[in-house]
Amino acid sequence: MRRIAISALFLLLAAGCQMALPVPSGPGAAPAATAPSGSRAEAACRAGAREAGLSVVSIVAVRPTPAGEEVTLAVTRSNQSFELRCLYVAETDEARIMML
Repeated sequence: MRRIAISALFLLLAAGCQMALPVPSGPGAAPAATAPSGSRAEAACRAGAREAGLSVVSIVAVRPTPAGEEVTLAVTRSNQSFELRCLYVAETDEARIMML
């Protein structure tokens, strides 16, 4: 069973499957223009991963982009560990989670 799950995961990754989840700002959240971009990007990406049923282990990397930040997350689901890429757009305060 585990071999099938791992094979399916690799098949999805090889096919370029992407999971895009918009994550709007929560009530009381500071606007992206006034909050430090990296910390808001990390928080939005963590929230998006949790909403997708993933457990975030750590933030692997944060890179600036013209529109905001790209955050790489180490996550787990059902005892499987992998990394996800998250694109945070500061103007709209949204995070898009994508499988690597």
